[in-house]
Amino acid sequence: MELFYKYRGELISGGLCFKEYVDLKIYGDKTNEYRVFYIANEVATICRNSLQPNYTVEPPRDMIENYKDLPSVFYTLDYAELADGSWKILEAGDGSVSGPSEGQDLEAFYRALYQCLN
Repeated sequence: MELFYKYRGELISGGLCFKEYVDLKIYGDKTNEYRVFYIANEVATICRNSLQPNYTVEPPRDMIENYKDLPSVFYTLDYAELADGSWKILEAGDGSVSGPSEGQDLEAFYRALYQCLN
């Protein structure tokens, strides 16, 4: 940490985040990750988040449903399939700063947001 602070200390603006390394399932050269947007305790969208092939499986629905009641109105959870076939949440984010997934249908995304809010 001393070496880290020596070279990066002045650039740290809000703290440090350390993540556990996990072995992810690979399909070709892509991992199997999904971003789920939650709005007002509802699942708004589920979308591939690493440009993986269309034949990859989604996270288990009961896992997705289990996290729809977090104390936030608008948030995301990023799920990933591990090498052993199990699933893990990689990251949680504020929905207002988490962007749609690359390749996501933006019209469908904004329609889902609108439907959850009305």
